[in-house]
Amino acid sequence: MNRKKFRPSDDTRLLKLVKRFGKDPNGWAKISNRMNGFTVRQCKERYTIYLQCENRNDPWTEEEDQHLLDLYKQFGPKWKLITSFFNGRNSNNVKNRWYRYIKKSHLEEIQQLSSQSSTESEEKINSDPPQPEIEDVRRLLSIEYLLIH
Repeated sequence: MNRKKFRPSDDTRLLKLVKRFGKDPNGWAKISNRMNGFTVRQCKERYTIYLQCENRNDPWTEEEDQHLLDLYKQFGPKWKLITSFFNGRNSNNVKNRWYRYIKKSHLEEIQQLSSQSSTESEEKINSDPPQPEIEDVRRLLSIEYLLIH
């Protein structure tokens, strides 16, 4: 499928249609039908990622970067959840920040965390299972003896 690019006139039309049909349960389908060649998904993504007024495009602060790193360590790549901690930043913006800057600048630390968790998992897998107590073994053997005889 050939993706059509949004022009400024398309953005203006999309904003007007969202204002008109935004609260309608079938709003995105109605909007898409009136957008001449744009799918429901394209319209919705264009609005939520680029046009929604609360989206921030100002530079990231060091505090935001550190907060993003801390949240990633806690939740992993759950972008919608992580985004909920940032006012005005959408999930696409947060995810892009992670992959373009933070991941590169903290790669060693992230790899260390990742290897620690995989080492712990391997240790659990490779460790001997707990041994039954001698009393438990005797009890089982005596029950088995009674069942056989």
